[in-house]
Amino acid sequence: MLGDDWCVCCCANLADILLQCPSNHRIYCAGCFERLVEDARRARRELKCGKCMRGLKGGRYSMPISCVEVQLEATRIADVYADGKAYPWEVLLDFGSPQGPADLDTMRSVREAMRKCQASGSRTKLREQLPEMDVEYVFLELIKTVNLHEVLLHLEPLMCRAMPLAEVTTLGVAGAIAGAFLGPAVAVVACPILAAAGGMLGDAMVRGKGRAYAIVGWQCPEHTVVNECAERLGINLDVDGFMEAREKFQQRVVWEELEDAAETKDASQHAAYIADWQPVRNFYAATLCGPYLRQSKGCGDGPGSQKEVGIYINVMKVRGSPNEDWKLARSWFGSAMNAPVSDGDTQKVEVYTLYL
Repeated sequence: MLGDDWCVCCCANLADILLQCPSNHRIYCAGCFERLVEDARRARRELKCGKCMRGLKGGRYSMPISCVEVQLEATRIADVYADGKAYPWEVLLDFGSPQGPADLDTMRSVREAMRKCQASGSRTKLREQLPEMDVEYVFLELIKTVNLHEVLLHLEPLMCRAMPLAEVTTLGVAGAIAGAFLGPAVAVVACPILAAAGGMLGDAMVRGKGRAYAIVGWQCPEHTVVNECAERLGINLDVDGFMEAREKFQQRVVWEELEDAAETKDASQHAAYIADWQPVRNFYAATLCGPYLRQSKGCGDGPGSQKEVGIYINVMKVRGSPNEDWKLARSWFGSAMNAPVSDGDTQKVEVYTLYL
C-alpha cells in the first residue's frame, strides 16, 4: 500500500480510502473522492489515480475500499507546516499551563540561537540568548526528525489495554495534581484509583474552559515497569528530583551532542527514550506533585525553577469488538475534520500529551 496520510485534495481530512488502481494508492478522503467521481461523470472522462495517473477499476463507477486504520507516514515535527504563523502541534509549558500553538517567529528565534550556539561550541549560551520559556523549544527542534508514531507504538501496551471496570481516557492536568494532593503517600499503591479520580476531577475543573488535555493518556503502569524505564534512562527514582530526572532524560536523547544531534543520533533510539520518559514522568506526577514536587530541586515555582514542555498529538485507536484491547492505528498533529475527538465501541480518537 502506498500513498499519504492526509487527503491531497482538501488537506483537511485524513486520507481514508484505497483507490482501485494497480498500486491501491491512498491519497483521498471519501468526500473528495466522491466529488472527483461526480466531476468525471459530468465531463464523461476517465477517472484516474492522482498519484500514478492510471485508470481505476470500474472507471467512473469505481468503488474505493475503506482504509482509515493504517498509518503510512511518520509523525514528525519536522514535516509539519505552519498554518499562517502557528504550527498545529500545540505545546504545554510551565508545568501544565497551556500555551497554544507554537508560533513561527519563536521557532525562527530558537533556530538562530541554536546556530550561534553550535558555532561557539557551548550550549550554555542558549539561556543567554533566549527567554526562559523559549529554551524549552530547543529540545523540540533537536528531536524534530523523531517519528513520534514510533514513540506511541512503544507505549501501546500502556495506552491500549482494556480496563474491565472503567476506562480512563482523559486525565486532566488539574486532576493529576489534585489526585496527588489527595494521597501522595499512597499514590504508588493506589495509582489506578487516584488516576481515575484525578482524571474525573480534572475534566470537571476544566469543563467549560476549553479542551481537556491528557496529562497521561495511558494507564498508570506497575512500579516494576517504571523502574525498568528509569533504569534505561539512567534515572534513580529514589534519589533524583523531577528536574534532575528530566535533565538525565534529555541528555540521554540529544543534549550531549547539540552540534549535530538532530542529524547523527539514532532516531529509533530517541523514540524509545521518549517513550521511557512518559511513565517515569507519570510516576513523578503521581507521587511527587504538590508540596513534594515543589520542594524537590529545581521544580515548581521555587528557587531555581525550570519549565517543562509537552506536545499534543491526536491518536486513533481501533479494535474488533468491545471485549478486545485497543490497537494504535494512526497519529497526527492538529485537527482532522473527518476524525474529530470521539469515543466509539470499536474506534476512538483521543488527544495525548507527550512530555519532553
